[in-house]
Order: sequence, then C-alpha cells, then structure tokens
Amino acid sequence: MKAKHLAAAAILSTIALTIGSAGTATADSPYDCTEGAACLYYNSGLNGASADDNGDNIDNYGTWKFEYTQSGAGGQNGYLQYVKNNAASISSGNDAGGYRVYYNSNYAGVYQTIGGNSWANLNSQLKNQNASGRHL
Repeated sequence: MKAKHLAAAAILSTIALTIGSAGTATADSPYDCTEGAACLYYNSGLNGASADDNGDNIDNYGTWKFEYTQSGAGGQNGYLQYVKNNAASISSGNDAGGYRVYYNSNYAGVYQTIGGNSWANLNSQLKNQNASGRHL
C-alpha cells in the first residue's frame, strides 16, 4: 500500500513540475530585448506589445511599430501601433549604458534616462508623448 502512495505522489509531482515548467518556458520575459538593445512597451509595467530597437538609435519613432507580443493578459495591446506617442514603459534590456527617451524627434526636448539593465514606466511628461530615443 505504501508503494502505491509513493508511486501516486511521484506521478503527481511529475505532472506538477511539467505544468509549472511549461508555463515559464512559454512566458516572455520583459528583458527579451536583443543584446545591447532597448525595448519600449505599449502599456505600463512592461506590458502589452513591445518594440525592440536592435541596438540602434531611433531619431523618429514615427515609422517604428510595436511588433512583438507577450503571452498573458494584455500581451496584444498596442500590436502594430506606432511607437511614437504611444509608449508607456521601457526596458534597457542588456544595454549596460542605459537609454534615453525624448519628447521630440531628433533627440530633442524633455527626456527620461533609464539606467543600464533596468526598466521604468515613462514619467508623466513622456508617457504617450515620446518621439525618439538613443543609447548612452
């Protein structure tokens, strides 16, 4: 009888581990940016669709779109919307130098700096009022 209980416990444990690891294996990390890149997100808290700059400076977000979605609630929010004047949060991902988001195109106007390997919600001056960004 004891062997049956141990076998049943082992099976349940294996099922629980499989289910638990399947959830984390498919979940997107907010830090999945390309090496040396920054990612902007449509929603606060690194939620919604995202855009990865591939390590490039972007002097005008006007033609750049939120092209990546995340699993989970709100992961599709903003998908294929333009980044310009639509971003709410940012991850500097693997960029050790950090990233700066600007109110105007061509890196002008009010800006917010996000430290390297960090993330932040855009402040009230830049949330949905962002036009360009560059690596520091």
